[in-house]
Amino acid sequence: MNKLFLQSIKRSNPKILALAKNYLPAGSKDVPSNPIIFTKPCSSILFKGENLILNTKSQINYEIELGVVIGTAGKNIDRKHALDHVGGYFLCLDMTDWGLLSACKVNGAPWEISKG
Repeated sequence: MNKLFLQSIKRSNPKILALAKNYLPAGSKDVPSNPIIFTKPCSSILFKGENLILNTKSQINYEIELGVVIGTAGKNIDRKHALDHVGGYFLCLDMTDWGLLSACKVNGAPWEISKG
């Protein structure tokens, strides 16, 4: 992806959708049959030279993910043509603040799904 394209991503407020197929609700040992779909805010995008500021008092868990940029819109796309709609790939660092997640669970928002 070229630099101009990357810079336009933040200006255009893209829709960031995330899929979790291997997420296990609390106390569960079964992988869900359907992926869990959730959104991420555009402010979660960091580019080269930008800093990530973490709360050092929190327990931060992280994992590396593969991001996919949808370059061409479509609907009911046949599997054999799916990659024709990919505009590029990028590296994601999926991070969870477990203290914040726990507080959200106690208050019932927004992680209600995590209760299974």
